[in-house]
Amino acid sequence: MLPAHPPNVAWAGAMQQGIAMRGPCPLAATYICELRPPPFAPANMSSTSVAGQARQPSSWRSWWCRWPRPRHRHIEAAGRSGAGADRRRRAGPLTCADAATATLSAASFDLIFSRFGVMFFDDPAAAFAHMRQALKPGGRLVFVCWRGAQENDWVRLPMAAICDIVEVVPADPDGPGPFAFGDAARLQRILTDAGFADVGIAPFDTIISYGHGETGEKAIDDALDMVFQVGPLARALADKPDGVRARAADAVRAAFARRVGATSVLIDGAAWIVTARNPAS
Repeated sequence: MLPAHPPNVAWAGAMQQGIAMRGPCPLAATYICELRPPPFAPANMSSTSVAGQARQPSSWRSWWCRWPRPRHRHIEAAGRSGAGADRRRRAGPLTCADAATATLSAASFDLIFSRFGVMFFDDPAAAFAHMRQALKPGGRLVFVCWRGAQENDWVRLPMAAICDIVEVVPADPDGPGPFAFGDAARLQRILTDAGFADVGIAPFDTIISYGHGETGEKAIDDALDMVFQVGPLARALADKPDGVRARAADAVRAAFARRVGATSVLIDGAAWIVTARNPAS
């Protein structure tokens, strides 16, 4: 039996550590785990640390580090590479697959957890139902996903900056994409339709370090490079001439300059921390 749902403070630690990375998109990944009993379990230990990623208060302990290595499936998007991906490959088996259709043994896993990796399914209820059948009775689902675009400055600031330069076609709020689960009521329906019980959806707000550099100016350069490579702004400018792209770059740079710190651009981020259980019977 896994411990009760963790307090938000510990998931907040994991969230802060993850979002303080170079940008939101490299974080996306989904893990499906079979957990082995720990050699000991202090009373103050929390299942939050199963992920082994939280910057926890000193009273918390990392089960991930202390357990024998668990059997797990790490399902990651195709084309992912870099040092982070290499570290995850060394940590355990990695499967590059679509979690909505990947072959998963029925009732074999204790936990599915994901960091910004579950918002892109064409049919999310079917995808979650497929993953749920891999969980043992009582198994847990835990993930973090973005709230709405207007609550997240990594999209809101640059898109507001270019609104007078290019016409922006609004994305389908219910379509696959980073903000597909911005509506908590819709997310609740999706998970319920997928067969999950005890669904919990808690808001989490934090400051994101978006773009990094030795100076504030270099941090702005890095943040500008990110928004021009991926996300709604990159799509809005993809087919635009160089002159329009240059004007957009100046406008976004000015927006980021108003939020720059010593070595990074500090922007508001808003997410949901979501928990649910596979019914015991």
